[in-house]
Amino acid sequence: MDEHRKVLKKYFAINNGKLAREFEGLYDTLHIAGYYRGLIYNVDMVKDAMKAAKEFIEKVK
Repeated sequence: MDEHRKVLKKYFAINNGKLAREFEGLYDTLHIAGYYRGLIYNVDMVKDAMKAAKEFIEKVK
């Protein structure tokens, strides 16, 4: 994750604060809450998070 954060900071410096917060939110939701802790029980929440992740990826392509 540290390398992903470095790339965001290096290549997207103009929007770094916004992109970094968005990345951290997605990471916390999908990876930490969803995978490690199993805290996401609602399918629609997972779908929304995956949609947000796809939109984030499109922003940084």
